[in-house]
Amino acid sequence: MQTSVSGIVAKEPTITTLSNGSRRAFILILVKDHLIHVPGIKIKSTPWHRVIAWGKTVDLVERYLHKGMQVTLDCEVKMKEDLIEDHIRINYREYVLNGFSVMVDFVPIHSKLKTKETSRRA
Repeated sequence: MQTSVSGIVAKEPTITTLSNGSRRAFILILVKDHLIHVPGIKIKSTPWHRVIAWGKTVDLVERYLHKGMQVTLDCEVKMKEDLIEDHIRINYREYVLNGFSVMVDFVPIHSKLKTKETSRRA
């Protein structure tokens, strides 16, 4: 199943090299949500999503994703199951990164030109 996760990179991605030479990155994404359970009552929710990247995608993550950036991640969602203490099963979602886009503040070039013109006149 494919999904998009939009939010803020909560901390610098953790990049590791495994014993077989492959690289992986863990990215922690903070998503701000507003839920309305009762009409007129808004509940703020802040879920965290842990996203994993493999292979050449790790190079892009290392280069372009940093703490505090607003991003949209395109991920494949996989359902996983683990055993804890040999008898407790937990089910969770694993988000595998396929691609991403970074939100950048746009500063019009003409505003910079006006600033330079006014400083020359002064």
